[in-house]
Amino acid sequence: MKRIIYKTDEGGVSVIVPSAEYLANHTIEELASKDVPLGSEHYIVDASSIPTDRKYRMFWEIKNGMVEVNQTKANQAEAEEIAKEEAREAIRASALQKLVDNAGLTVEEVKSFINIEE
Repeated sequence: MKRIIYKTDEGGVSVIVPSAEYLANHTIEELASKDVPLGSEHYIVDASSIPTDRKYRMFWEIKNGMVEVNQTKANQAEAEEIAKEEAREAIRASALQKLVDNAGLTVEEVKSFINIEE
């Protein structure tokens, strides 16, 4: 099955999936002329050429008429997410230690009170 792709004004990639009902009476080119914004370059591609993993869809780009993931931006986003998780874990550990220090309880006791599982 074919898809229509084009770059959005925001820099992302839009994918138009034609319905079988529409294609029964119209061509995919007619759909593109109807739905792709005026002045936007578009491509008609095989559905199999579009990435199936949508995790990094915000980093999709059109290059040579194909949808590709900008791996540099995706890697940067992944590193930022890991850093955020590490910061959250450090905050949790600090809060846990403060509870232990101020309440005179063991780490296990505090964890059981606030329902932390490891």
